[in-house]
Amino acid sequence: MNLRYRLLGGFIVGCGLAVCYGAVVLWPAGLLASPLTWSEAPRIAGALVAAVLGVGNVFAGLVVVMRPPVLQ
Repeated sequence: MNLRYRLLGGFIVGCGLAVCYGAVVLWPAGLLASPLTWSEAPRIAGALVAAVLGVGNVFAGLVVVMRPPVLQ
């Protein structure tokens, strides 16, 4: 049972890292070099939401991996 929870935690961390990578892909290239336009605002908002969700998944997965299992 302990190994299953560790594997589940690793899977959650992997999914969180994939979502964080998606946030990087959504972020507009060259944003800091050019002024912000309204057409880029939805991409920026989506990237920020994806980054927050990804980091939350990574932390949740690490809690599952690091927490000692509860005896039944």
